[in-house]
Amino acid sequence: MYFTPEVTGEQLFLSSQGKEALRYRDIDGATGDELTGTEVVTDQESLTGIDWVFVGGDGVRTISDPRSVNRGAGTRITLTFLEDSYEGLVACNRYEGSAEIGVSLQSLEMGAPTAEQKGCGEPFDGPESPIESYLDALPQMSEGGIGSDGNLTLNGNDIELHFERSS
Repeated sequence: MYFTPEVTGEQLFLSSQGKEALRYRDIDGATGDELTGTEVVTDQESLTGIDWVFVGGDGVRTISDPRSVNRGAGTRITLTFLEDSYEGLVACNRYEGSAEIGVSLQSLEMGAPTAEQKGCGEPFDGPESPIESYLDALPQMSEGGIGSDGNLTLNGNDIELHFERSS
């Protein structure tokens, strides 16, 4: 993403294609002859390669963090965005799918995930499990954002999925 500069009188405006904009006012009377845009990190670049841990989902139905159901090893759900895809772990199974992130997370498209089908045992097997609910929700995600706390939220079809950075 690039910021586009514009000088009007004694004010400098920096704007981008997204909703970001900055305004500066000249305090000593100097003027700038030529200003160029500065490249900044896109949302896709800031997400790529980061391991996110699912901490719960809400909306039309609640999706539990599997760690709240079973504190044993291998019970967490993770998500990692790659250049044009995503992957992760759901309890004991790996999953992956296609992903397209626009200029910002306000435009997100996640394909349906494919996942290993090995049994993880109770309470993770079955149609009402946190795993199945989570996997069903992923292709419904259409936007998201990283909050001031550094956590990721994905939204779509009245469902929100919440993630923290993996430690």
